[in-house]
This record gives sequence, C-alpha cells and structure tokens, in this order.
Amino acid sequence: MTIYTITDWMGLIPLVVCLIFAGIGVVQLIKRRSLFKVDPDIIILGVYYVVVILAYLIFEMISINYRPILINGVMEASYPSSTTLLVLCVMPTLIEQIQRRLSSIAVKRIVTILAIAFSAFMVIGRLISGVHWVTDIVGGVLLSAGLFTVYKAVVMLSIKNDIKKGVQEVEFHEKLQELRKSRGLTQEELAEALFVSRTAISKWESGRGYPSIDSLKEISRYFSVSIDELLSGNQLVLIAEKENKSNLGGLCDLLFGFADLLSLMLIFLPLYPKPVGGYIYSVNLIEYVDEEIWVCTTYWGLFIALTIVGIVKILMVNFKFEKGKKAITFLSVGLSIITVLFLSIAREAYAVTVAFLLLLIKGGLLYKRAAAGR
Repeated sequence: MTIYTITDWMGLIPLVVCLIFAGIGVVQLIKRRSLFKVDPDIIILGVYYVVVILAYLIFEMISINYRPILINGVMEASYPSSTTLLVLCVMPTLIEQIQRRLSSIAVKRIVTILAIAFSAFMVIGRLISGVHWVTDIVGGVLLSAGLFTVYKAVVMLSIKNDIKKGVQEVEFHEKLQELRKSRGLTQEELAEALFVSRTAISKWESGRGYPSIDSLKEISRYFSVSIDELLSGNQLVLIAEKENKSNLGGLCDLLFGFADLLSLMLIFLPLYPKPVGGYIYSVNLIEYVDEEIWVCTTYWGLFIALTIVGIVKILMVNFKFEKGKKAITFLSVGLSIITVLFLSIAREAYAVTVAFLLLLIKGGLLYKRAAAGR
C-alpha cells in the first residue's frame, strides 16, 4: 500500500502541469487582451486538458469494474486506471511544449527523461501496488493513447500551412496565362480543352496552386511545350511531393472508413455478459437479449451508424468527393466518443476496450492525415 499512497500523491503532478499551462494561457490573454491572440496550441491544450479531466472524473464515478482489494474498507471503481489515464495524457504534452518553447537542448533532454521516467514509475507503480487489475492499466493506456493522438491530430490540423511561393512559381502562372492568351483562349475554353474546371485554371493562373502531374502533361501536349519549359526542377519536386501527400491522405481516409466498418465487431464478437444457470457466458449483441430494450437499441443504433458512416467515407474516397468529407470525419469521431462513453456507463468492459482500440486507430489515422497535409 506504500507504493499506492506514493503514486496517489504523485498523481497531483499532472494537475500541476495543467495549471502551469493554464497560467501561461491566462498571462497571454491578459497581455494580448484578446483570446484570438493567445497561442493556438495553448488554446487547444486547454480544451484537451478539460476533456482529460472530465474523462478522469467520469471514470472515477462510474464503476465498470472494481479493485481487487478494498481501499479503507470501500469497494472502488478501477477500470480504466484513471491515474494512468491522467499521467499518460498530460506528460506527453509537457514534453511536446518543452520541445517547442525552450531553446536549451540540455533542459529539453532533462525534462523529457524525467517525464518519461515519471510516467513509467506511475504506470508500473499502480500495477504492482495491487490496487488494479492488468486490464485496468491496459484500458488507461489505450484511452490515453487515443485521446493524445486525437489531440496531436487537432494540433497538426491547426498549423497554418505557409507555403513559400518563390519567383519560379510566379513564372509558372505567368507562363500559363501567356500561353492561353497567345492562343486567344478564355479560361473556360482552356478548361474544356484540358478536361478540368474553370476554377482550376483560375487557381493556377493566380498562383494559388499547381496542376497535378496528369494535368501538366495535358498542358504540355496542348501547347506543344515541354514540362521543363513550364516548370523548374524544384517545382516538379514540389508537385510530386504534393501528389504523394495527396495519395497518402486518400489512403488514410480509406483506412478511416474501414476502421468504422470494424464497428461490426461490436455486433458479432462475444463481448457481452449473459448469465446462464449461475454462470456468465460471453455472447454477441444478437444474443444479448437480457438487457433493457433501450440499452440494446442504443447499442444497435450506434454501431449501425458507425458502419454507415464508414461506408459513406469509403465511397467518398473512391469517387473523390471532397465536399462534406470533413463533416463525415467529425461525425465519425463524435459517434466513436459517444460509443465509448455509453459503453463505459453501461459497464461493458470488453466492448469498451474494442471501442477504445478503434478510437485509437482513427486518432492515429487523423494524425497521419494531418501530417500528410503539411
């Protein structure tokens, strides 16, 4: 119990970290006199900390599983380990902020090592203290990994993509405009000849973007000029990188849709307890008929909704529909969070673990998708 007491008190350290960054945000707000002038990463961090603390409080109050021992004669909730959740959600953000805000390499290394050592001690300490089942620790690790991954994805998406446009880029859109005018063509006529939209032509000629490699080949063929005459080597590399990032982003979107389809596991896998003759068997949702009708109906509604969202996401990627893709992504993440919370409240330990894993996968894909868009 000594290790339990130590880790219990040391569990206040992540809260102190939260207060420190909250203080930074308040100082910036007072000095800059506008919430919009506060560093965006600090605002996102603040929202993230609120979500983490709410999750901590929720799992402290909701009993999905109980500790293997009594604490002061009281049976307490243990799944997932809320201390593990808090530590592994907050300490990585400390490392990230230190890396971003300090210039001293030595200080960065010391803080990183201390944060990692502290996190490892807390997780191992909670396990060997005997107050948690192994599944409690695993659940805390999975949930914290999912939340932190979603946080990182939001941070990545918030970073403004300042693409530096040099003189060579200006030369390209001037060349395109000059070639079009030399043929006496309007933007609509050129768009029709190249099988693209007039908006695309307008975007290229205004210097707000590059055509794809396929479109470059069409431009080269139509005006009888080489691609080298249209673009420099650096521009070609930039376009190739953009194409690769676009392809990677499309793959992440496709896998995101398949992750939603995996919600079918919550229907067909034996994840739900069914008492039979004094024994408890694990059954799938189809056989799970002893629970209240509104609970089962909610399960079916959430899982089917996630499956439909996954199908829609896959179709949008396949047919290259960009409009509404972000809305579908946000809907998917929202449904996943609701599913995790509802399963937690209903104390479905196995099902909520699967839902955590799917949320973790989607968070990782969001992070990768955001990185591909940089």
